[in-house]
Amino acid sequence: MIEESRKIFVEELSDTYGKFIIEPLERGYGWTIGNSLRRILLSSIEGAAVTSVKIEGVRHELEVYKGMKEDILEVLLNLKKLVVRIEDEEPHILQLEVKGPKVVKAGDFKAPANVTIINPDLVIATLVEEVPLYMEVEVRKGKGYVSAEENKVPGQPLGVLNLDSVFSPVRKVSYEVEKTRVGRRTDLDRLVLNIWTNGAVKPEEALRQAAKILMEHAKFIYEQEFSTLEPEKKEITTTQEEEKKVITLEELGLSTRAFNALRMAGINTLEDLLSKTEEELIHIKNFGQKSLQELKEKLQEKGLSLSSAKKGEETNETS
Repeated sequence: MIEESRKIFVEELSDTYGKFIIEPLERGYGWTIGNSLRRILLSSIEGAAVTSVKIEGVRHELEVYKGMKEDILEVLLNLKKLVVRIEDEEPHILQLEVKGPKVVKAGDFKAPANVTIINPDLVIATLVEEVPLYMEVEVRKGKGYVSAEENKVPGQPLGVLNLDSVFSPVRKVSYEVEKTRVGRRTDLDRLVLNIWTNGAVKPEEALRQAAKILMEHAKFIYEQEFSTLEPEKKEITTTQEEEKKVITLEELGLSTRAFNALRMAGINTLEDLLSKTEEELIHIKNFGQKSLQELKEKLQEKGLSLSSAKKGEETNETS
């Protein structure tokens, strides 16, 4: 039986990348399992991210901080790249208190014992004068993408700047299905799975978590008593529409310039991006024709394209 010869091989492995080979699988199951694991890995693995920032002397993100090379918006964009691992379920505050001139890095934050900063060399800001900088950053656990508006807390103090947060530690997932054989059977599948993470969760751990989530849902169907009652009718979004919400800009692999320009324009997911026309994108600050061409090529790789006009603006040539 093929179950007895089924194994998982690790071809490459680091803190941020893993290549796994799962074989043999019954014909067609490579695609079924590969697609299911990919979707779970991108949407349902818990991670941690920055949700809000408070900088002493700063009331909103459009201000300029005296003695700092970057403006506040740039600092916020840098903080979104901060990768942390949280050992408990509570939100935590990271504190920063430094004096210039100094290149301020993530490792300068004072973190509680149960919070680990994964990328301490990340540059947060550059103080070019002898000025102080005091900052408090809130980090917490979550899943998927949460907008800055959703991160707002009722009654929060003036000067707290909320950020949109990408909690998922999984940055990218791809898979291939190849043919393999066991004995005389030559119609079996080999699943090759590539997983990239931010280092907060190792690829093999992310894969185990995804498999557990899939197994728990399948187990529920197997064990559940079936009811004869009519289920409530609920609106179900299509698979493609759900995937647009899951895929973030990071997964497109854009250049830093194009990525930052889109982020500063409030575009965070593939769904946000595909709601824009080429004309709207080209008017975004620092997003020129070169960036647009790069974006179109990345979308084409995924079988997608930008719309030439928004719904309701299209003309009817036959009218």
